[in-house]
Amino acid sequence: MHYRSKLFWLYIAITVAYVTTFLMPRTISNLPSLPDGQQRLVGLAVVIPLAIIWFLAFYGSATLHSYAKKIHDSEDGKQVAFLATGLLIVALGLPIGSMGTAIGNIVSTHNQEAAIVIRIVRNYVSMLFPLVGFLFINHAAYGLSRIARHRPRYRDSQMLIAVYVIVSTAYCYAALSSPNIETIYHLPPWLLMLTLVAPYLFTWYTGLLAAYEVRLYAKNVAGKLYRQSWNILSLGLAAIVTAQILLQYSVTFTVRIQSLQMVRLFVTIYVLLAAMSVGYVLVAAGAKRLKKIEEV
Repeated sequence: MHYRSKLFWLYIAITVAYVTTFLMPRTISNLPSLPDGQQRLVGLAVVIPLAIIWFLAFYGSATLHSYAKKIHDSEDGKQVAFLATGLLIVALGLPIGSMGTAIGNIVSTHNQEAAIVIRIVRNYVSMLFPLVGFLFINHAAYGLSRIARHRPRYRDSQMLIAVYVIVSTAYCYAALSSPNIETIYHLPPWLLMLTLVAPYLFTWYTGLLAAYEVRLYAKNVAGKLYRQSWNILSLGLAAIVTAQILLQYSVTFTVRIQSLQMVRLFVTIYVLLAAMSVGYVLVAAGAKRLKKIEEV
């Protein structure tokens, strides 16, 4: 079976499985104060946007994989293959994390202790997929920037580090000062910082650096259309990392979010979903343009 067909049917299977979970009794762990009907409404309201985001993530990875096969004999073909693999790993983490949350919510109606274990595992799985994925992406970006013979400038590197330090410090403070830190993560603060927060911070820096190095490659690649396409890809990678950061910030503010009125709650959820979609739209668009250029 063709690679893209396999991904398509995997996407269909995951989406159907996720939708099926809404037929079962469940309690949304972050919204326990809402009646069951409203909880189901909140959950169903995000199914379609999530399914679209998952599709874009899978499509972008598959398209970039096809482009890598077309240029596998070139110097940068291997790096593009690494990039496609990294994006696929990040894409797989999206529905798997959502499925973990859904299973935890279903189990919580029967066994709270088992649900807590599932949520802890889900938190680690949701952290692991982007971590591994961006390691592949960073490896590819470093290889591409070496091919372009253009390494990050000192001033740009310092600015990147400064932004990262501000964002990561604020996140650490938000995570530790959250009034319900143990009920969100079910971990003591020291273990949370060591095994979840620290890996997330490493992932964000790795992702931001990768986006910057792909940007450097875009500036030096031959051909205007290639430069434009790679610029779109680099912006997409930066947007994906930004969405990851916003998502984790939102987790630390769970108490405030769940206290919002229904309309404001929906607005908050859709803003987060919109932020997630931007990156995958750009990656899919950049990958599609690269593939079209090669087919001409």
